[in-house]
Amino acid sequence: MNENHLVYSELDRLQFLDDIFALAFAGYYQPIEKITNNYIWKMFPYLAKEQSNFVHYRFAGYASKIISACDNGNNGKNMAYFKELFLPVLGPLMDRLGEKIENSDDPNNLFREQKVYSTLLSTALKLEIPSIQNMVNDHFENWAVTSNNFNYSVPSDLRNLVYVKGLQNYEKTHSEEETFAIWLKVLKRMGQENLLAEKLKLTKALSSVENPAIIEKFIKFTNGYFIPI
Repeated sequence: MNENHLVYSELDRLQFLDDIFALAFAGYYQPIEKITNNYIWKMFPYLAKEQSNFVHYRFAGYASKIISACDNGNNGKNMAYFKELFLPVLGPLMDRLGEKIENSDDPNNLFREQKVYSTLLSTALKLEIPSIQNMVNDHFENWAVTSNNFNYSVPSDLRNLVYVKGLQNYEKTHSEEETFAIWLKVLKRMGQENLLAEKLKLTKALSSVENPAIIEKFIKFTNGYFIPI
């Protein structure tokens, strides 16, 4: 696979990926949280060259499971190793998918590409990759903080992540008063929004903060209190 993955069909490559990860998670190679030299790691050079959206999407799902397994085992060594291996894969995948999304004229392909891109981005955020975190924070800053009436347009495939992760990161780096001011601004935006899908994304963001006082205010609003417009 690492030498020339194109000798196998897309379906075969997808099956190989499924089989290797399924065996690894079942403990056939080693317990996943104790991996130091596993077949999973040996697949990463191939994945950096993979072009299939279906394989990308499946890999992103498995990557999330690996992160959870490393977290549950408090295995910082494996997490650091995984991040080191994931970075060379992430860059080419994100660039390639970004170009596909920008140039796509097929709605079905565009939807799949956006879904894969969003999933990979979410995985990168879990790994706390600085460049990805900065990108999300920049989008959120331009959208919610510096713009007067949310006239900055966040790319549609990134909105859910930018709204949620952006507000969470803002809360971590700003005072309670500053966070509440932006939270209230987003709440007003939700009250003005007519599209249900967009309203749901904003609702998810509003409920993602950790401050109990803000959460209590949100519960009151959702229990029939007015939403300021």
